Amino acid sequence: MISAYRGRCSLSGLPEKRLLDAAHIIPDADEQLGQPVVPNGLPLSKIHHAAFDAYLIGIDPDFGVPVYGA
Repeated sequence: MISAYRGRCSLSGLPEKRLLDAAHIIPDADEQLGQPVVPNGLPLSKIHHAAFDAYLIGIDPDFGVPVYGA
């Protein structure tokens, strides 16, 4: 999945593969929609991945990145 985005963070464009994670958009706990496939994933830097998982940032359908309060 990271290679589908040419090895870059989909938010910041960071091109360092060692600092990227494959992040689920819909959590894998959702047995139907949470599959580990490219359409359900984004490469995120480790800090963006942590912020996404903590619901501090989001990604909306038109690729906006809302930032939520802590």
